[in-house]
Amino acid sequence: MHHHRQSALQSILTQEHADACLITNPKNIFYLTGFAGISPYERESIFLTTKEHGNFLFVPPMYAEHAHTTVDATNITIISSIPHGLFVTAVTHTTCNTILCESANLTYSEYEFLKAKTRATLIPK
Repeated sequence: MHHHRQSALQSILTQEHADACLITNPKNIFYLTGFAGISPYERESIFLTTKEHGNFLFVPPMYAEHAHTTVDATNITIISSIPHGLFVTAVTHTTCNTILCESANLTYSEYEFLKAKTRATLIPK
C-alpha cells in the first residue's frame, strides 16, 4: 500500500523535473510510510524521497525501534538522528539539485535553514 503511494510521489518528481521531495507534515509521512510518532502535531520525523537514491525516513533515536517495526524497511532506509538535527541530516544526505518541499508545513526559518545548508534549489509546493 505505502509503496504504491511512494511510486505516485516519484511520478510527481518526474512531472516537476525535481530530484527529490522533502515531506515534513506528520500526516503525509504517515500516509507515505505508515510511521507515526506520539504527537500528530510535532515534527518527529522527516521523509525524503529521491529519484536516484531511494526513500529515507529520519527519526529521533527514541523512535528508531518503532520505525523499524512499522515501516517497510525494504523500500525505506531508516536513519536515526537527534531531533533538532533531522533537517541537517536530511539535507546533507542528498546531493540533489532540485528538491520539492511542503510549503504549508515548513516554517520560513526552516526554509531559510534548508536553503543555507544545501546547494539544491528548493521548490515549495
